[in-house]
Amino acid sequence: RMERLHELVRLGGIAHDFNNILTLIVGSADLALVDIPETHPARPLIDQILRASQRAEALVRQILAFSRRRDEQRDVVALGPIVQEAVAILRSTLPAMIEIRVDIADGLPLVQADAGLLERVLENLVDNAARHLPVGQTVLLQARAEANQVQVRVIDHGPGVPAARFASMFQPFQRFDDRSGGGVGLGLAIARGFTHAMGGTLVPSETPGGGLTMTVTLEVAR
Repeated sequence: RMERLHELVRLGGIAHDFNNILTLIVGSADLALVDIPETHPARPLIDQILRASQRAEALVRQILAFSRRRDEQRDVVALGPIVQEAVAILRSTLPAMIEIRVDIADGLPLVQADAGLLERVLENLVDNAARHLPVGQTVLLQARAEANQVQVRVIDHGPGVPAARFASMFQPFQRFDDRSGGGVGLGLAIARGFTHAMGGTLVPSETPGGGLTMTVTLEVAR
């Protein structure tokens, strides 16, 4: 319990620092768009900066709101709709050459989690997998009940990560062999922080036949 509380406090502190920076970026980009003509070549780039920073700002606000819940009262949520929402967002943002396949077992029990944070965890994990896959590969998002837990696996058959490097994967700003050229290496750090704050675990393992599997384990709602 104390470890989870410390995770919430740490997330809240990081989010507060980021919130100040993002507020400045959003405000500056918004003002720049007002002054720049529609035909200016820099306008698409500034518009992209604005949209990306607005999305990041929403995420930070989500972290701050969740970090204030020091009593660790989690919601009771159904996993299926959260997975579908995450996949819908990912399909609109990931390259069309990367396929996302969903395999959710029938009759999954409700879990104790925060819907918004869990959605973000799954988005980050699938996005991380897609960044390391060659064109035409598939990311599988699979959910199964295991005793009094539900396990959600993000499975790929990409280059994988040596087991000796599993621990360092979750350090901020680690990008390994990212093929996308984007991102700053915070996706896995955020995913693990969110998962731990919800009382779950996030564990990497080797995919049989090659690749990486990330397993999120959550408690079944009582």
